[in-house]
Order: sequence, then C-alpha cells, then structure tokens
Amino acid sequence: MNPKARTFLLPFQALRKDYFFLIVFAVFIALTSAAPEQPAGYHALVDWRRIATLTGLMILTKGEMD
Repeated sequence: MNPKARTFLLPFQALRKDYFFLIVFAVFIALTSAAPEQPAGYHALVDWRRIATLTGLMILTKGEMD
C-alpha cells in the first residue's frame, strides 16, 4: 500500500476498535435504508448552536488540562 493511502486510512483504523461508534453507524445505515427519502432533512434535526457550545467547552477544557 502506498504511503498516501496509508495516511488516509489512519483515522479509520482507530474507529474499527470503537464498538459503540460501529453500532450507532450500523443503526444509522439501517434506518436510512428504511426511509431513503429522509437523509436530506437530517441536518435540521441537529441543534447546531448546542454543538458549537459543547465544542467550545471541550476546547476550553482541553486548554486547561495542557
């Protein structure tokens, strides 16, 4: 395998050991295949303001730990 492909696959190898992520992703794929007309509206289901707030808090927390 060439080094460029190896660099691209590096983050995915860590996810292979994350069983919770794999289960949630499998449920997501199953539910999406059950209602294929719905994926275009998934972004409306996310509270982006809350995600931004939690991301900011995580960054602040990480800064305090260093």
